[in-house]
Amino acid sequence: MRQHHRAPEPPPIFSTFHYGRDIIDALYETEVRSERQLAGIAAAKAEGVTFGKPAGKWKGLRFKVTPEKEASIKSQIRRKLDLRHRLRY
Repeated sequence: MRQHHRAPEPPPIFSTFHYGRDIIDALYETEVRSERQLAGIAAAKAEGVTFGKPAGKWKGLRFKVTPEKEASIKSQIRRKLDLRHRLRY
């Protein structure tokens, strides 16, 4: 029968050392910040605020460029940047 290996236990945080107190303080602040953020999100959703990108707003927004137009744009860029050699894209 195979024995499963367990992940090693993390070292204990010694609160008597200065770095142990700093770690405990940081963990506490992270927990408080997370709770405050979740409460704010819940309050905003209760007021009807939506999050994220609006569905379909940017869907299909692509510019179709013909090879001639592409060459024209590249030459304009070369002129603006005063480049004598051919740009590679």
